[in-house]
Amino acid sequence: MKNKIFIIVGSIFILSGLLMLVLPFTIELDNKEEKIIASSDEYMRLSIPKIKLDKTIYKIDDKMNDVDKGIELLTTDTPDQDNSKIVLASHSGNSKISYFKKLNKIKKGNLITLKYEGKTYTYKYEKKYSIKKNGKAKIITKKNKRSLALITCDKKNKKKQWVYIAYQISVDEDAI
Repeated sequence: MKNKIFIIVGSIFILSGLLMLVLPFTIELDNKEEKIIASSDEYMRLSIPKIKLDKTIYKIDDKMNDVDKGIELLTTDTPDQDNSKIVLASHSGNSKISYFKKLNKIKKGNLITLKYEGKTYTYKYEKKYSIKKNGKAKIITKKNKRSLALITCDKKNKKKQWVYIAYQISVDEDAI
């Protein structure tokens, strides 16, 4: 009889100890998920019809603004600012986060849009050039022009990156 009570009490202690370890961890995970949803609102939306890309851009300080999670915004300029220089980066490999993998298919004159605060800003792709992959990017654009730069890795040379430059050509109010 003492052995049965010992086994039952011991089992209760072990079970309650396991619940104490697991339960707070599960609650914390749920709270983290809610924070991600609450803080990760769409800031801008990038669309490149030629390569069928339509993707959310998050604010620069959002935890989702990370090249390993999507398309990373690297500058604080917005498309409505005079002489704005918006720089976006994404992978070009074969993973599910390689949103710029087909960027090499765009041609001079192709249109790229950014939706921001109820307006659609249209850019026309003009040129691309190669830079060293060293954590720094020299963005070369025309003076007094609103520009959009898209940066991605060179698929053939791992020590290089491509910079695609487009210039804003129009602004349209979005229909509600």
